[in-house]
Amino acid sequence: KKEEFLCIVRDIYNNKFIFSSDYQQIFDNVNVINEKINNFIALHIRGGDIVYSSLRKHAGRKVLEERFFPYEIALEIIKRHTNANVKIIIFGQDVKSNMKLLNYIIENKILPKNKIFTVDEFINQTFSSLQRVFFEINLMSKAYAIYSPKVSAFSRAAMMISGKDILIAYEDIFNVQERFDIIQRNLFSLGLNDLQIARSLFYQYTLSLKLKMPLNICLEILKKALYFDRDNDAYRIYIIDNLFQTYQHELINRYLKIILNNRYDCFLKTLCDNSLNVFCDYYKKYLNQSKNNFFYIKFVAAYISIYKGDVYCALQYLDELISMKHNNTLLLKLIDKIKYNLCYNGELRLKGTLQYKLGQVFLNIFTKSNIIDVLFFLSRYKKEKKKIELFIQNFNINIPSFEQCYDYSNAKRIEHYLSYNIGKIMIQAHQSWYKGAYFILPYKIYMLYKNFKYKKGK
Repeated sequence: KKEEFLCIVRDIYNNKFIFSSDYQQIFDNVNVINEKINNFIALHIRGGDIVYSSLRKHAGRKVLEERFFPYEIALEIIKRHTNANVKIIIFGQDVKSNMKLLNYIIENKILPKNKIFTVDEFINQTFSSLQRVFFEINLMSKAYAIYSPKVSAFSRAAMMISGKDILIAYEDIFNVQERFDIIQRNLFSLGLNDLQIARSLFYQYTLSLKLKMPLNICLEILKKALYFDRDNDAYRIYIIDNLFQTYQHELINRYLKIILNNRYDCFLKTLCDNSLNVFCDYYKKYLNQSKNNFFYIKFVAAYISIYKGDVYCALQYLDELISMKHNNTLLLKLIDKIKYNLCYNGELRLKGTLQYKLGQVFLNIFTKSNIIDVLFFLSRYKKEKKKIELFIQNFNINIPSFEQCYDYSNAKRIEHYLSYNIGKIMIQAHQSWYKGAYFILPYKIYMLYKNFKYKKGK
């Protein structure tokens, strides 16, 4: 059935689509090149943006890991075709690395020059970016096999218009141990950019976890990755997680002191603000293990609490930080940063309101079926609010107006969140209970949810 579907897609693409003259010319050029080369495989080495852009600081994010294709593994695939009567075209965003792979293959006599090419050798340099994509995807579709990462919309599209099931994920060729060994063997063979080496090392680290290797070996791989990409705080986060697993709190505390002194904004933004929730599973390690007298672990726990909108926990950590001995400017500076965030963080302010929290609890009924949260929420909120007021009074903190918050404009968006507005109408219903507001509350929530989904759809 899959083959039938692919044939239908190919026929629609070839017979139903009408291209402009420029794109028809590209289509014709692809056919000429295919006839000239004849019988080739495509290596689609994805990963340029994953390696070089800020996306690399989301290392570990599943959607990125599934799209990464290490050059070390591409090299191994090429070696396996040395005796085959086939030609190879290298596709990919990283033109320089593609050329290094090509030159290595030729210089080491793995394949002759008339057997291996990069796609750039065939591309008209006057092509626009869209024309280039059109050319590459059509040329790739002419291959008798496409080697790619596990997830690649580009490779999959090429397969679909080819009308044949020609897509091969490198994960299906090599098992986890083989991939680990290939990275180890080929890592420095090609003379790649430091960021490419760092990314391959991180990929090897993920393989070491799957192989359940000793944590000290996993740690050494991470340290090497960080050596080649010093600006990537994701690797520092994973190093700290490794140390948490071996209960090296003293070492973590010293390491965090260095990081917070030199990379405060970069590290914490990677961990929280810009993380896209990549590291949320690691937060509990800071929060749970901050009970010990480790100032810098406790500080990060306070920062995470603020990021999560938990004012009460953040104030508890602040109280503990102040009560600990601090005799240097860095410690005092960090305490002041917590105070500043508590006062001038508008997002935290709104996420700490009854409206937002009540709405969150209500929505959790449907996602977690945890009705107990609803039963105890109001009582817990009331107690925490009293303690928060007491903390603020004891710390002699002057709370500015919401308009004075440094993120005021951005924080205002929370007032449009579904959770915030559900909480708001629930409070309004409670305040007007004597008018029968509770009877129409379900309808109001339903209409609010319906309108929210409609706007989101638009």
